[in-house]
Amino acid sequence: SIIITTHDDNLNIYLTIYCRRLRPDVQIISRASLDRNIKTLHRAGANLVMSFSSMVTTTIMNLLEPQQMLMLSEGLNVFRVGVPPKLENMDLLHIQVRETTGCSIVAVKRQDELMINPDPTIVLERGDELVLIGSAESEKKFAETYHALESTGGAQLIAEQLLLLSAHLSPMATLAVIMGGTMLLSNVVNNAAAAVLMAPIAITLARGMEISVDPLLMSVAVGASCAFLTPVGHQSNALVMAPGGYRFGDYWRLGLPMSFLVIIIAIPLIYYFWPMQPV
Repeated sequence: SIIITTHDDNLNIYLTIYCRRLRPDVQIISRASLDRNIKTLHRAGANLVMSFSSMVTTTIMNLLEPQQMLMLSEGLNVFRVGVPPKLENMDLLHIQVRETTGCSIVAVKRQDELMINPDPTIVLERGDELVLIGSAESEKKFAETYHALESTGGAQLIAEQLLLLSAHLSPMATLAVIMGGTMLLSNVVNNAAAAVLMAPIAITLARGMEISVDPLLMSVAVGASCAFLTPVGHQSNALVMAPGGYRFGDYWRLGLPMSFLVIIIAIPLIYYFWPMQPV
């Protein structure tokens, strides 16, 4: 990786272009003193641009390790995922996750051991967990590329369990379960990734219930947009953490009532405008 941090934005732009042409595969982190130059630095080839307005200090509790701090730029997300079957028995040097998806692997968790900045020669094993950092688009691309749930049959398995549960629930209760599950997931991963992971579950469940997929997908869409419980659910949550003096536990105290309020209001509206009609 190359870090460019001079006080002159014009020089930073030139150095970014030069380094990108010299090493197309390298990761470049550059500094912008003026916000108007952020997009220019990205176009010049910077993977990450740090500026005074976009840089925030975010405490990622129980994500990497307790008491560990991580500096993030606005628009970046840290997320965890089990090793997809496609990557099992392959070393980090050859899987090319960054080139394929834009995400960077910052740690590998194996049983109780967390290997931060792992050796590129480490071979991924079944049961390992990856900690990655990337933009919302990169996270979505990772989920689509490696089929985080579908490749392991997880979507089908979860949908089957929900189908059994729906036999004992009312239609609106089923929508509430889907929405609530998506909300919980969106507080751990990015909302776009939560929608990508939950949509196949909703579609499979709708087919099993022989109803229209529209109300279930709307429940997923609304649930993915309501990450109120943690500071890592959405970059806006992280942005106000340090300036407001909030702690990790402060989010769920207000976020939990808000989540219930959304479910109470949204479910009847979805059920009214998108009826669960048989197909």
